[in-house]
Amino acid sequence: YVADARGNLYCSTRISLLRDAGVPMVENRAVLPELLCYTYVSPPNTMYANVKRLLLGGRMSFELRDGRFEVVSQHCFVPTMTEQHGSNAGAEQASGATLERLTDEVRSLSHLAGKVAVPMSGGTDSSVLWALCHRELGIEDSYSTGYPFEDPRRNREKEYAFSAAKAFGARHHFFEMTTEDYLRAVVECIHVSEEPIPLQAALFQRDLRKGFPPETRVLVSGQGADGINGFRLQAKIRAARTDLSTRWVA
Repeated sequence: YVADARGNLYCSTRISLLRDAGVPMVENRAVLPELLCYTYVSPPNTMYANVKRLLLGGRMSFELRDGRFEVVSQHCFVPTMTEQHGSNAGAEQASGATLERLTDEVRSLSHLAGKVAVPMSGGTDSSVLWALCHRELGIEDSYSTGYPFEDPRRNREKEYAFSAAKAFGARHHFFEMTTEDYLRAVVECIHVSEEPIPLQAALFQRDLRKGFPPETRVLVSGQGADGINGFRLQAKIRAARTDLSTRWVA
């Protein structure tokens, strides 16, 4: 989104649509160290100096005041907060509130029976979501893939996924990606993306094309916390750019 000096507000899911609307695209050189270190830039920063983005699960409120749009608030979904206890909720209350919200979201997909798929790597996020979809939607199958250059004798990602599927009683489908598949996926990702991609994005893109049933319309994905908030070092880099942090350092 962009709020310019004249009071115009542009919101879009695509950078290209902002460009078509006349928003100038200027390189954000301040984030280049973060990009070169992690291959992506965490929100609210983007590769464009005048364009910001919401955190996943975030919400922005804006108002029209005297003919100008102003952003009045931005809310981030923090799973440790509950209506009863605020941000001081303990682990039990926080996990209960999170489970309740996730369950409600999964139930909202009940009208898409037979068209929902859940990739399950065996990690905590995807395992929790698969178990919820199994319980609420009756899903029996799970899916995963892996890099083609892994040693077949020590492919822990594949072993991890199948061991989780066995524990849950899921029918697991592992998409064996070839080197040609992976290289093609990298090129396809660069073609459709508007920012540099992490290597894992190419895996997911190819798996989506070939590894999931053709009738799939919704993927329930467990995005890791680093993809939402960035790593701890990224937060420090971002904080170091603020005047307050600069003064403290000085």
